[in-house]
Amino acid sequence: MKLQTVKWMIPLCFVSLISLSLSACSNKSGTTASTSSNSAVATTTTKPAMILTSSAFENNGKIPDKYTAAGENISPPLTWKNLPEGAKSLVIMVDDTDARLFTHWVIYNIPPGTKSLAAGIPANDTLADGSLQGYNGTNKIGYTGPNPPFGTTHHYRFRLYALNVMLNLQPGATKAQVLEKMTGHIIDDETAELIGIYGR
Repeated sequence: MKLQTVKWMIPLCFVSLISLSLSACSNKSGTTASTSSNSAVATTTTKPAMILTSSAFENNGKIPDKYTAAGENISPPLTWKNLPEGAKSLVIMVDDTDARLFTHWVIYNIPPGTKSLAAGIPANDTLADGSLQGYNGTNKIGYTGPNPPFGTTHHYRFRLYALNVMLNLQPGATKAQVLEKMTGHIIDDETAELIGIYGR
């Protein structure tokens, strides 16, 4: 009887050992997968998009007469945030999307530490902070405001670009020249956009 009992106990011991081993492996695998999953979640971040705004009008809002050819024809105030890391210069362009992208403003090599432009930027090709201005569609330096035909309403697109270089351009460049030099240097190919509307 004792010998028979021992024979039965040996297989049972092996079964118990195998069960414990499988259980330990399963727990270890689950822990590793969980840790890996948690690590992946912890390292995932969302970069906030650049934002361009104006205190003079809301996005898709009416541009006040003051900033148009019918008023004082001065540039509106602009503010931006969430610039990407590595920005070396900024560019702002304004065009009329209802008039074959007629150019209203080209300002480039804006220092990356700049966070806003006050209203009424002077029509100089070089500004005090080193920013440079190019020619608009009327063949003049600086900003020119909306001036749509009577009885029409046009959309004016303000665009902000963050570049990883300072552009090798002289003051008084054209929009085409600035766009060419920007190629391949727009960080993450990202732009911030503000649309203003004006009609009369």
